[in-house]
Amino acid sequence: MAKGTKELKQRITGVQNIQKITRAMEMVATQKLKKLQARAESARPYSEKVQQMVARLAGSVRPDLSPLLGRRDVKRTANLIITGDKGLCGGYNTNVVRLTIAMMREAKAAGGVDQRNIVLGKKGAAMLTSKGVSVHSHLDDVVEKLDFIRVRNIARTLVNAFLDHEVDELRLIYTTFLSAGKQRTATVSILPIDPESLTGAEDEALGADFIVEPDEEELL
Repeated sequence: MAKGTKELKQRITGVQNIQKITRAMEMVATQKLKKLQARAESARPYSEKVQQMVARLAGSVRPDLSPLLGRRDVKRTANLIITGDKGLCGGYNTNVVRLTIAMMREAKAAGGVDQRNIVLGKKGAAMLTSKGVSVHSHLDDVVEKLDFIRVRNIARTLVNAFLDHEVDELRLIYTTFLSAGKQRTATVSILPIDPESLTGAEDEALGADFIVEPDEEELL
């Protein structure tokens, strides 16, 4: 009886220690979430205005003036899939992978367009591979250390693939942030540049007058 009581006390102590560790982890995670949420919310207005400007420029020049505007028969599509390096984040990775697979099935049923999957994040690459989906390449996700130079290098690689006719279309598959408790998977066509896909028709900025130097074509 005494032995059983001792083991029970040890288990109670162990559970209490786990509770303390869990609370500490929760506090750290909450602070990280607040920090990243502030970054996401502060970057959103800038991102939206850049999209509006690109859409306005693309809509003001002839499609033949820039190779980024030229539409062609789509035989190969590149999907840039944004996931994470880690798990324990609810359906964040699962939902993006599910959307990717659904889009690939839809494309296959429509005519069998070749899909090239480029995954940002280890989890997404592992989950797609486990489901039998080929991954052309994957990039480690370092969101907290993501900087302009790294993003520029990724963008240049994808743009060059489009300009060299390695792919005919580039899509971004990601999770749009609505609130800490609500996110939604989404997809947007990046290349060729389509003004309507970058911004809605209700955006007043598209109809505003801008002074563009040296000209729309070169700036675009």
